[in-house]
Amino acid sequence: MRRKDLTYYFNTVKLKLANRKFLRLRNTDQYIQEQRERSDLLKSKYNQSALSFPEFDLFYKTYFFFDSTDIFSTNYEFKNEFPIGLKDSQRVPLIPLYFGLVYINTTFNTPAFDLKILENIANFTIENSTETGNAMLLEHGFDYSIFGLKAPWTSGITQAIASSFFLRIYSLTKDEAYLSTAQKYFNACTSEDHCLTVTKSGLEWVEEYKSNPTALVLSGHIFAIIAAGELYQLTFKDEYKFHTENWLRSLIAELSSYQYEEYLVHNKFQWKFSNIEYQGLYVGQFLHLYELTGNEVFLELYRYYDNKLSWGNFRRFYGIKKQ
Repeated sequence: MRRKDLTYYFNTVKLKLANRKFLRLRNTDQYIQEQRERSDLLKSKYNQSALSFPEFDLFYKTYFFFDSTDIFSTNYEFKNEFPIGLKDSQRVPLIPLYFGLVYINTTFNTPAFDLKILENIANFTIENSTETGNAMLLEHGFDYSIFGLKAPWTSGITQAIASSFFLRIYSLTKDEAYLSTAQKYFNACTSEDHCLTVTKSGLEWVEEYKSNPTALVLSGHIFAIIAAGELYQLTFKDEYKFHTENWLRSLIAELSSYQYEEYLVHNKFQWKFSNIEYQGLYVGQFLHLYELTGNEVFLELYRYYDNKLSWGNFRRFYGIKKQ
């Protein structure tokens, strides 16, 4: 996180009030009926728009709103010109990869771009991974009591973003080793031993936090869909197309249960609305899914949540200069 000023706290209060209202309504007959109607409409729109997989795009649409890597402030510990974690905190393996994707978005084709930084991130990530079977695991070395997780544990979001990051280095260098590594990180998303779970409806879901009961974190599952689609764009292997289509179906089947007015539920373990950071993230993810698949339902979702978000507050929170 970047800044917590008055606009952030105002948003937080508004969010909590809306969350209380949602929790009161969630199990009422009226709300359940409205949710079913939204679900049926969403599925219908999704099925009416065919999926297409355009040429691989180097830029990461999810992070379109960042204009520089300045969001990684002095709160982060840097090594070889990239952050390896927050200062005085447990290292989170996602952070260097997150930085790498933003770095590509904001410096590629400029004098500031340095491929060596990306290669250093790749080497650091591999050195801190565990290889088991056909998967590379980025394990978290700390307990996470919020979701009842004991170290070491793996995360679908981290595995998926690692895959997307290594695909970009492969695209830049054409080094097959990077492609192979991207596939190995992705493989953890397809295994119930690691990150995959099944919803009550019997549909696959890639877990950000594989808790008991299942958390079904929305953003983590979407990151996995993006990684699957990108792998298909670059390899044309049917297995990646299958995972993309399969996980898209589970997203569409579940999405209406996450929606309430302009808010989206972060996970079904806590049933808490996502704060302003995630609200912006979802806008980027829906745009990314549209760019990846061409399905009009994601363009509609992108436009809806883009219009609902207070971008001024979002930019002030991250210290983004662009207005």
